[in-house]
This record gives sequence, C-alpha cells and structure tokens, in this order.
Amino acid sequence: MRRIYITYCWEDEKIADMFDYYFQQIGIKLIRDKRDLDYSSSIEGFAKSMRKGSFNICLISSEYLKRINCMYEINQLLKDDNFAKKKFCPVIVDTSSEKIDLSPAGIESYAQFWKDEL
Repeated sequence: MRRIYITYCWEDEKIADMFDYYFQQIGIKLIRDKRDLDYSSSIEGFAKSMRKGSFNICLISSEYLKRINCMYEINQLLKDDNFAKKKFCPVIVDTSSEKIDLSPAGIESYAQFWKDEL
C-alpha cells in the first residue's frame, strides 16, 4: 500500500484539506500530522516516518518557510539516502499578503531569517 504524506504549515490547513478531500475522492488517504499523529507521538517521529513514504507532497508557502516544525519535516525528508529516487511534489501556495519569493534575493532573505532566529 502506498503511504502518501503531506506536509504543510497549519496556516495553510484549508489548502491541505482540499488536497486531502480530492485524494480521498479517488480512494487515497493522505497521511497528515494533525490527523494521524496521536497526542503521545512526537513531531520528530512523524517527520522521520515521512522518509518511509512512497510519495511526499509539500505545500510551500511563505509561512511554511518560517516555521521550525515545517523546516524540521523537510530536513528529515532530505536526510533520506534515497530522496533523489523518491516521488516528491513541492506545491507553491501563495495565500498570504507576504508573497513567496524564490528569486536568489528572496532565498537569501529566508536564509537570513533563519540565521537571525538562531
């Protein structure tokens, strides 16, 4: 059975809900932290389990790029030795007043954000 994970910032939950709904219509249950992570489990364990997924969907927004848990999840995916062979679908979502900027200057601003946070 395929294990399809979706990672997203909770501010983008309505978009994740739409993805979830449409996948359910074709008989696929997406694995989501809010639904499939019980109260005694850790986000660390969930993020590591994403590596075992056959497919990962990542809803990337400006908010996503500034949330420690989101960065932790994506970092865990990148640590997978087979990451390049796996199915990975980044989806850029733009729902905020702060537009996501993937230009070199924009990427540098996200990097600077995390340097400042550290």
